[in-house]
Amino acid sequence: MSDPRHGIGCPFDHPGIQVTEYAGDDDFAAIYNVAPILPGHSLVVPRWHVERLMLLSKDEICRFFTFAGKVTNFLMFHFKAEGFDWAIQDGMSAGQTVSHLHLHVLPRWSGDLPSPGDWYSRLKLPIIANLQNTTDSEGRTRLHETDLRKVVAALRAAATGYGLKAVVEKRTEGAGGDQDRGVDQASGQNAGSQRGGEPGGR
Repeated sequence: MSDPRHGIGCPFDHPGIQVTEYAGDDDFAAIYNVAPILPGHSLVVPRWHVERLMLLSKDEICRFFTFAGKVTNFLMFHFKAEGFDWAIQDGMSAGQTVSHLHLHVLPRWSGDLPSPGDWYSRLKLPIIANLQNTTDSEGRTRLHETDLRKVVAALRAAATGYGLKAVVEKRTEGAGGDQDRGVDQASGQNAGSQRGGEPGGR
């Protein structure tokens, strides 16, 4: 992600986001939410920094939703879901907390929540560490890194079989000889070699 339009401090522009990415193309990425409301809860984001949907061109909007449709079909198949929710919080008045366009994709099943619309109230809850003795009302529990990596690894493998371009974490030589993680797309394009940040946020 070396586009000069990237926002400074935006979690979706930070190389650390690569830890949660499981499919993508040159323009868009599918990432797993670090605090999923339901299994499969993912985000579709542009690879360049853009805050609002209507700042995309007509062609970019078409390609954004085409890619999102492919990701949704994959998640429906992989998680054997019965339905799905799409949500974009566009602007602060709409509840947007990260100033980078992102589409929530939530696979759904009958009876998965007390009421079908409960997912939105849960979306607004703060993300909390995975600790014992917490309740749903306190926040959305963040996955342990090991659990997150297992889910993402499984999705990457399955995405390839489904016809999506998967990403594969690859060891690369960092500054001073350190071994940092980068991500190559199926096309072989290197997407960076730094780690860290707050990937897969709200």
